[in-house]
Amino acid sequence: EDWQSKIADELKDYNVTLYNPRRTDWDKTWVQDIENEKFNEQVTWELEHQEEADIIIVYFDKNSKAPITFLELGLFSNPKKMIIFCPKGFYRKGNIDIVAKRYNLTLTETWEDFVKELKNKIDETQNIKKSKMREKEQQKKLKTKILGDIETFIDKNKKDPEKIIEI
Repeated sequence: EDWQSKIADELKDYNVTLYNPRRTDWDKTWVQDIENEKFNEQVTWELEHQEEADIIIVYFDKNSKAPITFLELGLFSNPKKMIIFCPKGFYRKGNIDIVAKRYNLTLTETWEDFVKELKNKIDETQNIKKSKMREKEQQKKLKTKILGDIETFIDKNKKDPEKIIEI
């Protein structure tokens, strides 16, 4: 199932970058070996982009065994970053439920809830980034003001070097 395209469509009005590991030139016959350049490139790309991502969405397809998805769940479980879709009927849903509960991960069972949680997480993440940007801007303004005050003090006291202290 091409759920990634569905997510891209759901988020068309959001200012986000989606890293989609699905590639049109993927060849199922590639030997899954570290020495296979194409295979190694794909796996490395996926790992690097999950490490870089603000949000990781994990999708367990009811009709798949999903060994790589399980691996990624284990590697990147982080309640601040991860949202999981695992529908009723998935063959190892109990395992997913227990891991999600234990590590406080957002777990959804329906597509609608999955999309809702993702949009909420995007909004939350973007608000945090905006807040950090405002804080950095305030720090920059304060630093500029302090430097200006120091320059003013030095200019006013050039005639009396005793008042000038080394900073």
